[in-house]
Amino acid sequence: MTEDIQGMYKRLVALETEVANLREGYRIVNRRYSESLALLRELTDQAALASKKASLATQHALEATKQSAKAAKTAASEHAILAAEMSVEAATKAAAAAVESAAAAAAAAAAAAKAVAHDAEEIAAKSAAEAAQASHNAAELAAIAVRVANEVSANFRAQGKK
Repeated sequence: MTEDIQGMYKRLVALETEVANLREGYRIVNRRYSESLALLRELTDQAALASKKASLATQHALEATKQSAKAAKTAASEHAILAAEMSVEAATKAAAAAVESAAAAAAAAAAAAKAVAHDAEEIAAKSAAEAAQASHNAAELAAIAVRVANEVSANFRAQGKK
């Protein structure tokens, strides 16, 4: 009987040790998870911010394209060919900048979406949705900028043929 009691104590001590080890393991995993989650949240926020900035850059590029179009029309009407050519080039470059901004916004949205796939937390989902919307806006504005640049170029060519 004494041997049975000693055996039970040994098993009890072994179980207590195992529970203590499991608790410590849980603490380590929980700490690492919390650190990963904080990093993921920061990544998601940065991706959303990057896509918003890319969308804003696209809006600026669109405005530059519109201004270049106005300058090209004015210059062409006053027969300032060099100024018109420069305006067309500026409009084309602004359209290219808009396309690049749209690509940056799309990349940021993809990063945010990847973060959501890793952790479906509400904040990450909201940031991903904002990034996707900014990406969509940037793409629309890029398309407008390209269309305006093409119109400017076509108008300039038509003026040159007259």
